Amino acid sequence: MVDMNSSQQDSPARRPMNGLLLIGGVLLLALFVWLAVQWFMAPVLSGNRHHDFGLVRIPTEGPAYVTHVFRLENHSGRPLKIKRAVPSCGCTSVDYFDPDVPVDGVVEIPVVLKLKRSARERSKVTLTFDEASPMTLHVEGVGRLENPLIIEPPVVTMRPGQSRPVSLTVQFWENGSIQYPVVKPAEGMKVTEGRWKKVRQFDPDTGVPGLTRMTFQLSLPGDFAPGQNGVLIEMANREFTLPVMIRPGVGRGPDVEKDETSDKVYDPLKRTMLQENPEDEVPVVVGTNSSAIPSR
Repeated sequence: MVDMNSSQQDSPARRPMNGLLLIGGVLLLALFVWLAVQWFMAPVLSGNRHHDFGLVRIPTEGPAYVTHVFRLENHSGRPLKIKRAVPSCGCTSVDYFDPDVPVDGVVEIPVVLKLKRSARERSKVTLTFDEASPMTLHVEGVGRLENPLIIEPPVVTMRPGQSRPVSLTVQFWENGSIQYPVVKPAEGMKVTEGRWKKVRQFDPDTGVPGLTRMTFQLSLPGDFAPGQNGVLIEMANREFTLPVMIRPGVGRGPDVEKDETSDKVYDPLKRTMLQENPEDEVPVVVGTNSSAIPSR
């Protein structure tokens, strides 16, 4: 005789076990799928695929170019052919390399990073193959302009009796002391200096420099002689002349015609005015912007 009460009592006890077995099966299936995806997506070339150039000094005459050669080995068990090496931005290029990689062979891929401003640059190069999944190489570095002084505008044009604002911006990195420039106008010119104000703090994560700024007013008397003159600016044992182009006066004294830039204040946070990139502007006269200031 079958005990129906006993069967009914055993059934609920088996239900949690069945649930656990089902969950375990699902987890094993998910693990198998994950391993398959990892195997399929694994790079076919082995080796270090990331390089950090660290701090890179940018000379005053232009951008800095740094190169790293990635050395990758083919342990896939089949010969490989690299179809393309595609950089992610214009700051990166790839020099020539042999795209055919035999079994257990080595390919050397030279990657060039261009740094032209004070900031951390990151880029990648994607390699594509005839019969394999793509893989990516990574490069990065922190650029730092050798000359921390930025002057806007790079050339001052004015008439006798007028005043013009000139903005001096100094980049700084660590929390140490900031070196401030000294302004020495030509004879007959008058300079009224403002106060230095910090407009941005140094960011150690991105490498973007801090900024401190001062705007001074450059004034000319009404009888100042037309022609080309200049303002001498000295900083950290460097000096250069900010060109001042003086046009013939219109009318007399301060009652001269002023253009729209007479009251303009330059904002160092705007890249159109803050020329961190020496390639952004090619001065007509040597010494008209920060990139023309000679290094120590």
